[in-house]
Amino acid sequence: MRNKVSEFINESIRIGSVATGLKPVEAQALKEVKGSEDIPKVRNLYEGILDQHEKSKDLLEKFESSERESRQLVTSRLAHLIDYAATDLGILKSVVGSKRGSHTSYFNVNADVLDRSGIKRLMDGVVAEVDIQEQQRRERQAKGAFGNDDDAYHDSLRATIRETLYKAIFSNPTITYVNTSIRSGGGEHEFNAKLSEGQKAALSLMWAIRLAEFSIEREAKRLSTRRSQQKAREMSTNIMLIDGMFSNLSNRELIDSSMSGIESTRGSFQLIGLIHNPHYQNDFNKFPVLIVGKKEGNGKDGDHQRGWVNFSEENKDEAILKTAQIRHIPKSDI
Repeated sequence: MRNKVSEFINESIRIGSVATGLKPVEAQALKEVKGSEDIPKVRNLYEGILDQHEKSKDLLEKFESSERESRQLVTSRLAHLIDYAATDLGILKSVVGSKRGSHTSYFNVNADVLDRSGIKRLMDGVVAEVDIQEQQRRERQAKGAFGNDDDAYHDSLRATIRETLYKAIFSNPTITYVNTSIRSGGGEHEFNAKLSEGQKAALSLMWAIRLAEFSIEREAKRLSTRRSQQKAREMSTNIMLIDGMFSNLSNRELIDSSMSGIESTRGSFQLIGLIHNPHYQNDFNKFPVLIVGKKEGNGKDGDHQRGWVNFSEENKDEAILKTAQIRHIPKSDI
């Protein structure tokens, strides 16, 4: 009996000294065992630890179940997102790749879209990235080299996840252009440094107009019937304001090619161009409304003339008031 008690005491002290899963108070209770009279205390400690273990096990199972449900939900949403991405890419390719008007000018857009079989791989990659970020954060906090700005951390984490998703959903993207006013022959060409400023401006304007069309068409395609789609196109309103339009673009053929097809967007897309070229000749087929602003007053700011009203601006010596006279010029007066 004495040997059993001695073994009990030695084993209790040993476990209390080496077991890392015990709380300090539990380890200390085992180290203080003196004899058989402490058996009830150890039994109570054992039953308490066992009860905590069962509760932790139940909690872990709930967490694992919650994680599975969350993964299923995110996977389902990603599947829909990928379906939308593939559909939208098809709409974009159709809109920007269509020849408009009398000019041969359009874009060819291509990209690989992640299929549903790659969703699990994508999810695993996102989870792995989050785990790495969390581990690095804990290490920085342990060294005292990282603050407790949780909002900034989570904003950064969300941005990383978004970037990971976009890069995974679309891969190998390419955009080429066809514009016989820039490169004759009708072949596809890539954007490069050999393009002049005017050619770059023409392609930028051409791309902006096609993106406006894409925005209208994408929203219309969300609807189920052709009638509702057509109604959505007719009711859609998009406005784009470009300051300094045609500042680097004066070639009439290049302008026409870049704006080819804008007539078809009339009523649903409004392009407002602020043109500072005094020798600009308006094409009423593309811009049916021409409004001319006339500077008045001799307000100066240093060595620069300013013609538009800016009530928030003040001169050190005196207040400056400038006015602009705007009048609509009908096509018949040109």
